Amino acid sequence: MTLYANTSFIDNLETIVTLKPLTAVPSFDPSNPPAMAYAVPDGTALGWVKQWTTEPTYDPDTGDLLTPGEYEFVAPGPPSFDQTEERYADAVQAMLDRFAQTRYYQDILHAVSYANSTDAGFQSDGQYCLTARDKTWETYNSIMAQVEAGTIPMPDFDDFMAQMPPLAWPE
Repeated sequence: MTLYANTSFIDNLETIVTLKPLTAVPSFDPSNPPAMAYAVPDGTALGWVKQWTTEPTYDPDTGDLLTPGEYEFVAPGPPSFDQTEERYADAVQAMLDRFAQTRYYQDILHAVSYANSTDAGFQSDGQYCLTARDKTWETYNSIMAQVEAGTIPMPDFDDFMAQMPPLAWPE
């Protein structure tokens, strides 16, 4: 129970919600969650929340009696290509930024800005980051093009990230 979704409902409608990490909410108190908070055990998900009628009714799947105003989280189907591509792109960008931060640059963009520095150390870092960034995004784009063309299936997240070029500062 580490995730929640916060949304509002209109009677008898389905509402799409995004579940976010509890840590994304300042001062979230798990013992006193906000109205319309939903916890799921298996990670961030996008799905539908159904609000049942204002009259007592029966769950069509289980036959259980539902009290008025009861809610149900319906697990989503598999993510679309666009959703997966966005998740992977965000992860690649975060990986590049974290790498640059190991040398105290704000992110990869700031590190690359030193590629033409007059200081030899900064220049070396900037040029390495420029090359590493280019190779990483070339790899990303190549994999995504193959997936879109149907040449390969969408790799799972760990396999995808393992295909990115290794990042290590030159000595």
